[in-house]
Amino acid sequence: MDSVSGADSSGATLSYQAGFVDVYLNGARLATGKDYTAANGTQIVFDSALGSGNIVEVVSHQKAVITTADGIVTIDSDLSTADSAQVIDTFSKTTYRTTKYTAQLVKDEDSASYHSEEILLTHNGTSVAMTTYAQVLLDSNLGTFDAKVNGSNIQLTLSPTRTNVHVKLKAIRTEA
Repeated sequence: MDSVSGADSSGATLSYQAGFVDVYLNGARLATGKDYTAANGTQIVFDSALGSGNIVEVVSHQKAVITTADGIVTIDSDLSTADSAQVIDTFSKTTYRTTKYTAQLVKDEDSASYHSEEILLTHNGTSVAMTTYAQVLLDSNLGTFDAKVNGSNIQLTLSPTRTNVHVKLKAIRTEA
């Protein structure tokens, strides 16, 4: 045998994405390009013929999905007051379950005041659970984030500690 393809003894058909496969022979991992070639997504070709009785295992890994610019939401907001719970972002609670934000806050007239942090939130339709982490401050803390359910939406709010805070967010949303 110099290749494997088609269905295995359990009826699963060999299918993989080139570059995202590991091949084992009798429990030992083989080296791609040296021991085998996996290029077309449906066949593994060995560099030398294998005798009968060998056990070949093919592990197919899904290709990592990289979110493109279309999948990342950008939010840009100027807050002129220090009012609490100002809505920064709103999204449908039926469409999205989890959102991860990267936040950047800047005190507009004071270029020495910068604040960044990450926010991770999820909800069950009636309550929101969230955490903020990786907070980095230059000069001072410019605000506190919170989130709530409001009707059919989830709202991310900010209570700024100063007036004239500029907020930029990048959000990655996961569907419900």
